[in-house]
Amino acid sequence: MQTIYSDIRKSGISLIGDLPWGVRICQFYQTEQDLLDILIPYFIAGLENNESCLWIASDSLAAEDARKAMKKAVPHFQKYVRKKQIEIISGSLWSAGDGDPGRIVISKLDRAISAGFDGLRLAANAVSETEAGKTFPWDGTDIFGEHNVIGIFTYPRDEFNAIGLMEVVKKHRYALVRDGGNWEIIKSSEAWIVKDALKRSEEKFHSLFSNMLEGFAYYRVVLDAKGRPRDYVFLEINESFERLTGLKSDKIIGRRVTAVLPGIEEDSIDWIGRYGEVAMTGRPVQFEGYSQALRKWYSVSAFSPHKGYIAVTFTDISERKHAETELRVSRRFLEIANRHSDLSSLLQEFVKEMKGLTGCAAIGIRLLDENGNIPYRAYDGFSRQFHESENPLSIRTDRCMCINVIKGTGDPGRPFYTKGGSFYTNESAGFLAAVTEKEKRGTRNVCFRMGYRSVALVPIRAGAQIIGLVHLADPEENMIPRKTIELLEKAASALGVGALRALAEEELRSQREWFHVTLTSIGDAVIATDASGRITFLNPVAVSLTGWTRAEALGQPIGKVFRIINEVSREPGEDIVDRVLKEGSVINLTNNTALITREGTEIPIEDSAAPIKDSDDNVSGVVLVFHDGTEKRRAQQVLQRSRDEMEMRVEERTRELGEAYDNLVKETSERKRVEAQLRQVQKMEALGTLTGGIAHDFNNILAAIIGFAEMVVEDLPQDGQEVRRLKNVLKAALRGRDLIRQMLTFSRKTEIEKKPLKLSAIMKETLKLLRASIPTTIRIEDRIQDESDLILADPTQIQQVLMNLSTNAAYAMRDKGGMLSLELNECRLAEGEIPEAPSGRYMRLAVRDTGVGIQPDVIDKIFDPFFTTKQREEGTGLGLSVVHGIVHQCEGHITVESEPEKGTTFNVYFPKIMEESAENVPAEEAIPRGRERILFIDDEEMLVEMGQGLLEKVGYEVVTTTSSIEALSLIRDDPSQFDLVITDQTMPDITGISLAREILVVRPDIPIILCTGHSESVSSEKVKEMGIREFLMKPLTKRELVGAIGRVLDANSET
Repeated sequence: MQTIYSDIRKSGISLIGDLPWGVRICQFYQTEQDLLDILIPYFIAGLENNESCLWIASDSLAAEDARKAMKKAVPHFQKYVRKKQIEIISGSLWSAGDGDPGRIVISKLDRAISAGFDGLRLAANAVSETEAGKTFPWDGTDIFGEHNVIGIFTYPRDEFNAIGLMEVVKKHRYALVRDGGNWEIIKSSEAWIVKDALKRSEEKFHSLFSNMLEGFAYYRVVLDAKGRPRDYVFLEINESFERLTGLKSDKIIGRRVTAVLPGIEEDSIDWIGRYGEVAMTGRPVQFEGYSQALRKWYSVSAFSPHKGYIAVTFTDISERKHAETELRVSRRFLEIANRHSDLSSLLQEFVKEMKGLTGCAAIGIRLLDENGNIPYRAYDGFSRQFHESENPLSIRTDRCMCINVIKGTGDPGRPFYTKGGSFYTNESAGFLAAVTEKEKRGTRNVCFRMGYRSVALVPIRAGAQIIGLVHLADPEENMIPRKTIELLEKAASALGVGALRALAEEELRSQREWFHVTLTSIGDAVIATDASGRITFLNPVAVSLTGWTRAEALGQPIGKVFRIINEVSREPGEDIVDRVLKEGSVINLTNNTALITREGTEIPIEDSAAPIKDSDDNVSGVVLVFHDGTEKRRAQQVLQRSRDEMEMRVEERTRELGEAYDNLVKETSERKRVEAQLRQVQKMEALGTLTGGIAHDFNNILAAIIGFAEMVVEDLPQDGQEVRRLKNVLKAALRGRDLIRQMLTFSRKTEIEKKPLKLSAIMKETLKLLRASIPTTIRIEDRIQDESDLILADPTQIQQVLMNLSTNAAYAMRDKGGMLSLELNECRLAEGEIPEAPSGRYMRLAVRDTGVGIQPDVIDKIFDPFFTTKQREEGTGLGLSVVHGIVHQCEGHITVESEPEKGTTFNVYFPKIMEESAENVPAEEAIPRGRERILFIDDEEMLVEMGQGLLEKVGYEVVTTTSSIEALSLIRDDPSQFDLVITDQTMPDITGISLAREILVVRPDIPIILCTGHSESVSSEKVKEMGIREFLMKPLTKRELVGAIGRVLDANSET
């Protein structure tokens, strides 16, 4: 067996046999034939061993004669010449050169290695004939032993006596001398020592090589025409290499890696480039890399024993890498589960992360509800057809793999299940072939019918309970290896815990809302405090009785707002809150208690106080309930006077009558109190109903104003005064629309809705308010970049952020004045630059003042609710916590920098959205035109006229009607005559949503747009579930209406 580095070369000389690189041989010759006897087989072996050959001809054998001899001995000699594998030059030319022979040989060696040869084989005459006599120009002493070079140096025998001959032999490993008719070999002492040491070294090395645990390989690098690495050849491997890679020596030795592992050149680790750099530079490397072809991670050490060659040791670190990945993924999913309190956001981010982890085309999350249904609560990649078919599954009525996993009935002993209860297959045909016909009939196999070949179902556990599953699917095979399933099972456990917590928090929020509505609706006054006796809540009745506004009262000590005295003794009343905090029990006020309002008036009250306790039964606050006893007191006084008078007159005869009268007064008083409470509830309900009714009618009026004004503007010369005035009408109408939306939001008839908006516009509008409200001692400076500043937010909330931050800044400069600066610019945040802020593009809003600053010991508390540095009468401590909440709702981030006595800067970062993604931002380009036929339905004659006029101006053919019954008749007569239906919701006879349902029965594919001025019973989600394409809130501008039509028609043409 040859040595591991393949540096044993065939010499071609039978007396010598094989030689390692770096060996010098000398030959003593007498005739030209002596040289040919040795050098011809010597160079033939070099050509066959992929070596570059350099023959420096001697004076005794001309270069031309050497060529002829080689040509005669080598059938394809010219082929080697053309590929520049052999060069024969004259010895006189060699000796006449003025360069360093050793340097020249090394240069030729480098070119040989770059050309893909293993090394250099050299022959040269060590004695030259010059005019000055015989010289010994070069014998190779300076380069041999270190490089891939073998050399024979020839000496004329007649020039040396015995002593001279021995001196030459000592410098070489072997010497060849002809004795009579035969060649004999003389070994120098170096040869014997080296041979013995080499034998022992090789025996020791091969023992180590065969038994080492690390994989080992020896390669030769193959270069292209430009000297760049393009491949490498397997020269030797050990048994551990075979074990760690699965590649066998008899299949790969002598072959190129690109043939053994096709596609390796595409690996991101660039194995060929890295190994080539080591082989050509000699610089060793250590690295960790993933082999795509072998699907394993390796830790690699590589060095070059000779130029163009590389030795590699490596170990398989796939298990460690998998463990690291598992830990990283587990931490990531735990972090997501702990971060989200909103279930929808939690599930959507889990879907996104799992899709990135697995690379699967489709992922969905099903959760089990109280009715036994397992709908998709979040998904990505599944088609609409698949979702509509598979979403309404029930564990009570359906049979499929999803149900088996949810119920935990899978058999972990079968090949398609894991011990964790997951089902998976990476080849659908193999799965179907492995199950029985009965099992096939017992499941729906929808995934396989839809073309998914890799499928996995991973149970979501919360403790021992299965609450849902993660569904993965991909049309490619082998997309979900078992180790990925194991990772997903841990991720699903984290999801289960997070989902239960999110559901619990949703329930808690619902309960809080219910309590809030209840407490603000009841007829009694309610005040709540914390454990220190400071007010945390008061309802409208408490505001009315105490005379303190909610904003003023929050955070105040209870004794400052709820001041009571004994009406008889005029002494301050007992501190009932302090007593409840100490005793932890319910306490009622004594009789004759009066409340002193903020204005100083007295109101008789009846009151009770109860402790608020936490989960550990510790008192965390007090709730105080009281009501106005004035009416009752007056009734009692009237009754008392009547009783006294009656008793004086007919005390004996009318005793029973007096008692009856007393009871009647009591009943009357109680009935009046209940009636007063009922009237209050009815007032609140009426206010909400009135707001909704006004919104519907007023929006219809505004719709007509906006529509007809836009048509008139288009018909008039654009530079006229009339157009300018009409545009002001449009602006006023749009402001009216915004006012109605604010009223609906205030009366809880609509939810606050985030939409794309230009932050610069909100800032400029807010600056007008600030300049009017901030003292003139404070200068205002603004630097607003408004080229591209779209964010997703509610404009009212953004204005609240600006006002709160600016008024806080003004308060900090109230004594000395100063500069308030508002800046807006775009920035890019790097990962980790702001904790929890993902990298990306943001709009940075900066509010800077030159005021008193914030002390370092409180700066970390400024966003806490109720924390304030102001005096008790000057602030509640809610401003910055509200700002923080709004920024968080917008997925933004806020930071603060402050230096005492120099000022404070708040930086607010809102995620920037691209113009192309801001669907609600009006485009600057011309309004698109169309040619389709539209049925327009509204019970308002002027809105029908306006709609027809607007749409016909942009090219549409419009048929109108004010009757939903007539509209349905038109559709039923000829379902194909219309390309689109636009209908109002509030219609006589048949509502818009009922009309849409009937139309879709007749023609399921017709696109429908539903419009309404206001409706509490209809939502965007509800109408889209029915198949209605768009849900629009009136009034609409022409651009908004035409834009919606274009979106619906474009989407319909794509399907």
